[in-house]
Amino acid sequence: MSPLSKIKHKLYASLSHKKYRQEHRLLIVEGIKMVREALNAEWKVESVIVEEGKAAFIPDDIIQHTNVPVLGCENSAFKQISSQINPEGVLAVVHFPENQPGFGEMLPELSSEILRESPGFILDNIQDPGNVGTILRIADWFGMKTVICTEGTADILNPKTLRSSMGAVFRVKVIYVQSVFPGILHSPAPVVVADMEGEDLAEIAVTGREWVVLGNEANGVHPEISALSSISKVHISGGGKAESLNVGVAAGIFAYKVCQKQFRS
Repeated sequence: MSPLSKIKHKLYASLSHKKYRQEHRLLIVEGIKMVREALNAEWKVESVIVEEGKAAFIPDDIIQHTNVPVLGCENSAFKQISSQINPEGVLAVVHFPENQPGFGEMLPELSSEILRESPGFILDNIQDPGNVGTILRIADWFGMKTVICTEGTADILNPKTLRSSMGAVFRVKVIYVQSVFPGILHSPAPVVVADMEGEDLAEIAVTGREWVVLGNEANGVHPEISALSSISKVHISGGGKAESLNVGVAAGIFAYKVCQKQFRS
């Protein structure tokens, strides 16, 4: 196991900042599960970094992975790269996916062509990284291929988002757009918006191709989207006294409804 050089250490430590992730098109994933997911994905892994004294606790399939250099790192230097308080002692430096040219960038607007990749979620200014990661994990579970995020939605490459996604980031395409217009106006697939004033989700018929729009944790979906005549407003009925559902929980219920025909076939 070769030691991590000072030059590489400086580069990898800088990836905690969005600016440098985008500049170098590199990200850090941490922990045994996420490193294994990265190694098994189609994304290119530049290197695996192991903290001093932790090699004996890292599975062989990670340490001995073909064509990926494994580098040793002193404890203090490892903590400068890691975002975790108690790291497992292993992380991977991963290149942005080559088959997603817009990955890590912001498209000016949503095209109707992107909306052909339904069903999926459109996340409108969801700010909690954990919620975004959970929704990615839900999309992955139910076979949704794409998640669209508006400006203001938490960065998919935020360490908390990556951890919450549990590897889904490697399988679900994530697209950020400044505006969902004009694509959403001319969507080739149905669009439903989570809205307390909408129809009961249990009572509506679905095609299995729906885009589900989920809004900000405090303010819901932007009024310009809710006002569109081409969309359907839908809510999840409940019998208790809670003010609302967590957006991640709501995402799971919507995904089950939309995708039930596909996973039952």
